Amino acid sequence: MRAVIPVAGVGTRLRPHTYALPKVLLNVAGKPILAHILDELINYGVLEATIITGYMGDLVEEFVTSKYPKIKVDFVEQKQMLGLGHAIWTGRETYKDDDNLFIILGDTIFDVNLHANIDLKVSSIGVKYVDDPSRFGVVLLDENQKINNKNIITKFVEKPEKPISNLAITGLYYIANARLLVDSLNTLIEKNIRTKNEYQLTDALQIMLQEGEKFNTFNVDG
Repeated sequence: MRAVIPVAGVGTRLRPHTYALPKVLLNVAGKPILAHILDELINYGVLEATIITGYMGDLVEEFVTSKYPKIKVDFVEQKQMLGLGHAIWTGRETYKDDDNLFIILGDTIFDVNLHANIDLKVSSIGVKYVDDPSRFGVVLLDENQKINNKNIITKFVEKPEKPISNLAITGLYYIANARLLVDSLNTLIEKNIRTKNEYQLTDALQIMLQEGEKFNTFNVDG
């Protein structure tokens, strides 16, 4: 499995802290946010990663290479901030067609048992019930179709203006078909498909769904 961690954001909502450090290197509970993520990956035996850098990317690269020599990391710079889908697309040349990808947003500290929740043959999205879904990408489920006793996803929607589901995407994505993900991201870029003026990963997942990829979900409680 290859982890894909986008960390290019400027972190404007965390200023003045992010004037000196990128958001992912800010300390939470005694260590940088990114350290929480990388420690969890090592615990699960994930030792290859693509890190999408941008703002103060040199500091991110220096931290990872010095503190985590066990992980083989490809650093790719996102030169334009055009959305999460664009960030994942930027790293496409580091993904092999047969890779299993685990995408983790760089500001997401998570507590979930990956071995218990992810079947490597089935793409799966981490979700959590929220009261206000308008700030998130969400999923709709088919209550009548299941894979491994989990309802399959029938639709992905980015920041719905009208409430259609309370299952928010948490920032954890397991992709069993890297090639189809890249093809779907290429479609977004080539056809200039944007939501709120950005290339959204949620829209690429919807294209994958339309192309026949099956998705289920796993709950992220923490």
